[in-house]
Amino acid sequence: MEASGESGASGGGGSTEEAFMTFYSEVKQIEKRDSVLTSKNQIERLTRPGSSYFNLNPFEVLQIDPEVTDEEIKKRFRQLSILVHPDKNQDDADRAQKAFEAVDKAYKLLLDQEQKKRALDVIQAGKEYVEHTVKERKKQLKKEGKPTNVEEDDPELFKQAVYKQTMKLFAELEIKRKEREAKEMHERKRQREEEIEAQEKAKREREWQKNFEESRDGRVDSWRNFQANTKGKKEKKNRTFLRPPKVKMEQPLEARNPKSERAISFRDPDCIEPGSADRDTQIPQLQLLFLVQAQTSRTVTICLFQSRAMETNEQVHVDSEFRYTLFPIFYSIVFVLGVIANSYVLWVFVYLYPSKKLNEIKIFMVNLTVADLLFLVTLPLWIIYYYHQGDWVLPKYLCNLAGCFFFINTYCSVAFLAVITYNRYQAVTQPIKTAQATTRKRGICLSLVIWVSIVAAAAYFFVLDSTNVVSNKAGTANVTRCFEHYEPRSIPVLLIHIFLVFGFLLVFLLILFCNLVIIRTLLTQPMPMQRNAEVKQRALWMVCTVLAVFIICFVPHHMVQLPWTLAELDFQTNEFHQAINDAHQVTLCLLSTNCVLDPVIYCFLTKKFRKHLTERFHSMRSSRKCPLATMESGTEVVLPLSQAPVNSLKN
Repeated sequence: MEASGESGASGGGGSTEEAFMTFYSEVKQIEKRDSVLTSKNQIERLTRPGSSYFNLNPFEVLQIDPEVTDEEIKKRFRQLSILVHPDKNQDDADRAQKAFEAVDKAYKLLLDQEQKKRALDVIQAGKEYVEHTVKERKKQLKKEGKPTNVEEDDPELFKQAVYKQTMKLFAELEIKRKEREAKEMHERKRQREEEIEAQEKAKREREWQKNFEESRDGRVDSWRNFQANTKGKKEKKNRTFLRPPKVKMEQPLEARNPKSERAISFRDPDCIEPGSADRDTQIPQLQLLFLVQAQTSRTVTICLFQSRAMETNEQVHVDSEFRYTLFPIFYSIVFVLGVIANSYVLWVFVYLYPSKKLNEIKIFMVNLTVADLLFLVTLPLWIIYYYHQGDWVLPKYLCNLAGCFFFINTYCSVAFLAVITYNRYQAVTQPIKTAQATTRKRGICLSLVIWVSIVAAAAYFFVLDSTNVVSNKAGTANVTRCFEHYEPRSIPVLLIHIFLVFGFLLVFLLILFCNLVIIRTLLTQPMPMQRNAEVKQRALWMVCTVLAVFIICFVPHHMVQLPWTLAELDFQTNEFHQAINDAHQVTLCLLSTNCVLDPVIYCFLTKKFRKHLTERFHSMRSSRKCPLATMESGTEVVLPLSQAPVNSLKN
């Protein structure tokens, strides 16, 4: 069938065959010029139309023969990886990244002996198929009495036929692999749906059983009431449970039998007995009177006064009153600017970068933006809190939520800025190794680890008793504080803050070291070209921006945090406590500015982001100038093509 098909090809089939022959000739010409191929030529070859199937043959991707050794494979990979590396092709970074991934995939496949053997088997199968086809065609020609000469007798045409058949075999294997993966995914989805259905069914059964058990007492009581069926018994039963206990006033100790050992009275000179003339002058919340009636009809009177928690509230409370004016104004500005900037940044990332094209550093940026937005959502709660002079008038769970998101934003920002810095450090010190790594997968895994770790640590704030009641400065009313109370000399609280401060110090030293190495490398690397000089300057600005964000936002807070904690736990004097508390309020303001400063980093890290902002800026300027010029001249204004606004950017 193959022989007859090839010999009888005409019309559309002939044109297809001619097109393939032309393509194959061009490929071979490129291979002959391999020693002088430029980066652009290699990128064009690896990203040409249909490359998703042409690049299935790893030997064709690396342009090597199947018989080469592993050492020659490594040598060829190094040559190609340098030519198509994205850092070497900044003007065509997306296609260069795609070409580099194809080269890296082919290299890794050939390093795996099992995968290499499979590729060799496919090539051998294609060669054997062509030989068998040629043999059968010659038999048919001989049987018909015709000359047995065929096109494949020419070595070059034979290679073309082998190449064509090998490409078909690789494509068929790839299609079968995708079909198999689709079936497996469908099966996993079906199993997962069955598991969810079984879990929901079990949950419904447990809830029914729980409700049944909880309503057992009600059913039993209903049956007993029905059996009693007498009004007197029902009233007696209700009196037994609802009637308050009889209070028997304690007799003076002298009036009692002095020999009775069961008459016990606990008295305190400061305890006010019921009916005392001074009871109206006392604070009712500060005393608790229990009258317990024993079986001998004698009473024990216990007068308990103010608890230790209330004693703590009566102590002098250090407060920085300027914060009630500073925080509402400052947080309002941060909220407006932060929501606008971070929402726009998130929209730009979704608009410019499809999810499959997000590399490692862009994944970190998206996560950093999400962390900032989580904190910005809670800023209105803090604005209300400080507007009411430090009185939490909202539900208690919102206080827990605000504290949790504050912790998540602070340390997610620290963590993601750290991994962004380390990513740039690797890109500068080990560019080839960094580009070879599966950065997208690693970025997703690192982001998950950071989120899970910090959210798990922040879950403590959901169960913490976050509010406490203190009297206001005038002493006329009570106010509810949110996360402003520590038990005096609490060692666990002190250890937690020490761990956070020293953990941050280690991360800051890592960031400082990486940035210094980056600066040193950039300054010592010769870059004579103007474009390279601009790239170097932009990279230096990026390093300085990350350091500035860290030093402005996070370093002051963690420098003050440990002394402030010691003062709150009564390890320092009151004079020091007031000074450090004032400084602590200022550092909290600085800490919130990271939500506004983080978007500045994206301008230095992402070329498309800068380009998009520039085009939007020019578009806005052009839209303002066009109506003005039209009104002044009375004629239609046509912008040059070079100044026309661009609505979208190709990925």
